[in-house]
Amino acid sequence: MKNLFKTHIAFNIFFTLIAIYFLMIMGCEQAAEIIQSAQNVTPVASDFTFIGLSATANGNPVTVGIKPKTGKSQGEITVYYEGTNGTVYPKSVIAPSEAGKYAVTFDVEAAEGFNSANGLKAGTLTINVKNTGGSENDDEDDTEDDYTDDGNENEDDEEDLIDDDDFTEEIAEPLSLIDFEDSAWTVGRADLFNNRIIKFKGYDWSVSGITKMDDKDHYIGLRGIRLRGNNSDKNNINHIELISFLSDGIESISFDYASYSNNSKGTIILFCKKEEGEWEEVDRITNIPSWIVGGSQMLNAKFEVNITGKVRFKIEKVNASGSTSVNIDNILITTY
Repeated sequence: MKNLFKTHIAFNIFFTLIAIYFLMIMGCEQAAEIIQSAQNVTPVASDFTFIGLSATANGNPVTVGIKPKTGKSQGEITVYYEGTNGTVYPKSVIAPSEAGKYAVTFDVEAAEGFNSANGLKAGTLTINVKNTGGSENDDEDDTEDDYTDDGNENEDDEEDLIDDDDFTEEIAEPLSLIDFEDSAWTVGRADLFNNRIIKFKGYDWSVSGITKMDDKDHYIGLRGIRLRGNNSDKNNINHIELISFLSDGIESISFDYASYSNNSKGTIILFCKKEEGEWEEVDRITNIPSWIVGGSQMLNAKFEVNITGKVRFKIEKVNASGSTSVNIDNILITTY
């Protein structure tokens, strides 16, 4: 009996030591988790690319795509939509379908090397009212246009030369959206070829690109612009350029984009220029996918510019061999 009692005590001591050991291990693991969490990076909104912040209402939910940039958190993302600027829509994970403006936020779950993050801001989703008007009348005979988007068109028109010094006046009128709906953007046959200077909302613009749409263009509403850039266009880089200066600076610029027809791999660059400075690249979009690969709606890009004072901008299509033309629409400018 005495031996059994001693054995019982020994077992109790053994299991107590085992329990203490595991508690110590668990404590070390918790401490390690705390240390690891401190070493991880917490995601921020600029780590991600936002796709589809502008769309036209068609009765279907409009979802905003959020994709991590290279080397950023791969944690699972939950997107939230909430009405703003007069649009009534309680915060929800269900994407809206009605025309209006919606604040888009998102949460990112923890992933290897990254902490979780909540309430990150993706921007504002704008769902435009669907245009129910008829197609525009065009007095041109399209059968006379022998243009093809393969860089083999014949262009006899002499390119207009632009002197920046002629367009330095300050314009006070606010400018926010360029959707190419105004007839000022289309000027007949010249629209298919070289540079032209137009005036839109009191601003002077240099434009080289096609705003006479065909069934292979992608745009929202009546029209967008097609920027082509083949090796044959090296003396005529397709672009849209604000020649007048904005007086209030630029906080951000966003626009919708897609490859023309079944083109792909195009590159477009956003440049800005201060009043006393040179053109500087803000950012670029490369290897734009084909319409089929990229999906059935235009993609959206937003660039943080953050320039105060007088400033201009331009969007250029990079020359490249092959079929790489790109459609752009709904250029949204946020000023300070």
